[in-house]
Amino acid sequence: MSEEKFQAQNFDTSGIYLGLELDWSEGGERVKVHQTSYIEKLLQVFRMEDSNNVDTPALSKIRLSRTDPVSENATNRPYRSLIGGLLYTLGSRPDVASAIRTCSQYMAEGADLHWQAGKRILRYLKGTKEKGVVYTKQEHYRLQAYCDSDWAQDPDDRKSVTGYVIYAQGGPVVWKSKKQATVARSSAEAEYVALADTISELLWIKMALSELKVPITGEIEIHIDNDAAKSMAENPVNHERTKHIDTAFHFIREVVEAKVVSLYHVNTKKNIADLFTKAVCRTDFHRHVDDLVESSF
Repeated sequence: MSEEKFQAQNFDTSGIYLGLELDWSEGGERVKVHQTSYIEKLLQVFRMEDSNNVDTPALSKIRLSRTDPVSENATNRPYRSLIGGLLYTLGSRPDVASAIRTCSQYMAEGADLHWQAGKRILRYLKGTKEKGVVYTKQEHYRLQAYCDSDWAQDPDDRKSVTGYVIYAQGGPVVWKSKKQATVARSSAEAEYVALADTISELLWIKMALSELKVPITGEIEIHIDNDAAKSMAENPVNHERTKHIDTAFHFIREVVEAKVVSLYHVNTKKNIADLFTKAVCRTDFHRHVDDLVESSF
């Protein structure tokens, strides 16, 4: 759509709501949480009902920055409205979490590449609008997590990105893609910080389930692909590699030592959390996307 049409349209998103929808399987054993109607409304608001579908929400070869060029027509684009609308899709679409997190960092800039990246997310959602997270009725309640980070990913401040996803009842219940607060000095440190964030979330879920009288069966598993971070978490000795890491993160050693959680090494290519740290290639994306969202039962 041309910039002139964008300027002429009144992009009112007041009629768009969260719109979570539930579809139950015939026997009631499975439920899918999706936002098909909401995505269709979002496409109408931004006049993209007839746009071409894409098979990934972001391109791995493009890295956005605050220094990306801004054209004269940038002020006519409803970039903030677009990203604001996309943020609500995170209620049922963990597969777009990393792409939306990246675009939401540039609300003040709205450069040409940022606008194209935001529209690409919507084009991806258009082709996958019926997908959602699926949960299966199970006799026992178990928690399992995948944790990862991308070291020094941000080209503007070199901060790393934390990504994790927590599973229960056969599907993801919590997922996160966020930039870390401080600059990590190594990939091991970035992974260690991401592990601490994952454990903090798991402890909160465990406490909430305890309040609801829901017992957790078996150990709480965390899968991580960095041996150095795993070693730091399991080794109570402060050595050269950990002395500069904020002591606030070392609580994970107590949690691991008390066997509240158990750490397992997972091959990088099998780490689902990789999708939450950066834009990955098409092959890697489709290797894991079915572990997050499904179209049908």
